[in-house]
Amino acid sequence: DLLHNKNTSQLVAMTCLYIAIKLFEPEVINPAIVSFLSENLYSEKQITEMEMVILSALQWRVQPPTAVAFVRHFLALADLGERAKNLIIEVSGAQIENAITNYDFVGTKPSLVAAASILNTIHLMGRALLPDGSRCSLILALVEHGSNRLIYGKDMKETRDKLLNLQPPTAVAFVRHFLALADLGERAKNLIIEVSGAQIENAITNYDFVGTKPSLVAAASILNTI
Repeated sequence: DLLHNKNTSQLVAMTCLYIAIKLFEPEVINPAIVSFLSENLYSEKQITEMEMVILSALQWRVQPPTAVAFVRHFLALADLGERAKNLIIEVSGAQIENAITNYDFVGTKPSLVAAASILNTIHLMGRALLPDGSRCSLILALVEHGSNRLIYGKDMKETRDKLLNLQPPTAVAFVRHFLALADLGERAKNLIIEVSGAQIENAITNYDFVGTKPSLVAAASILNTI
C-alpha cells in the first residue's frame, strides 16, 4: 500500500531524512523545519509519529557498522604504520564506494566487503609500503576476527573479484594509484596529476588509443611527466 500512496511515501521519505540527520549530523533539526520543508503538507505530529513507526519496524537498528567502519576496525587490530593505514583506507574505500551503488552487493555482509577490499589492496602493495611483518599482522587480524572461512572461502574470492571488476579503473585512477604508492610530497603529486591528466585527456579522444590498457596509458603519462 505504501508504494501506491504518494502522500504516505513522501512522509516516509522525509521522516527517513529527518532520522538520518539526527543520527549523522552534528546538529539535530526540529520537526517543525521538516514540516516547513514539506510546505506544511505534514505536521510535526505526523513526522514524529512516523519516526516511531519506522524505528519500531527497524527494531531501533538504525546504525549498523558499515564496510568502511569494518575496514578501520580491522586496521586498528593490526600492527601498521599510519601511512600504510591511510593508503589502505583510501584504496579500500574506493572499492567500497563502487560496491554501495551496485545491486550485486545487496545482502553481502559489510564485514565481508571490508575484508575483501583490504585483501585486494594489500595484494597491490609492495614491501616498501607494507613490510612482511605488517602484512602478516593484518592478515592474522582478519583471520582471527573474521574466521578462516571468511578469508579463504569461496565467498571471499567471489567478493574480491566482483570488487575489482565493478568499474574498469580509468587511466587517471591508475595515475593516482601509482602516486599513492610512491614517496612524494603533495606538491609533486598534484603537478604530476595535472600534467599526466592533460596527456590522458588528449588520448581519450584519439582513436589510436582504443584498446590500450589504462594502466599503460597512466604509466606512460607519468614517465613523460617526470
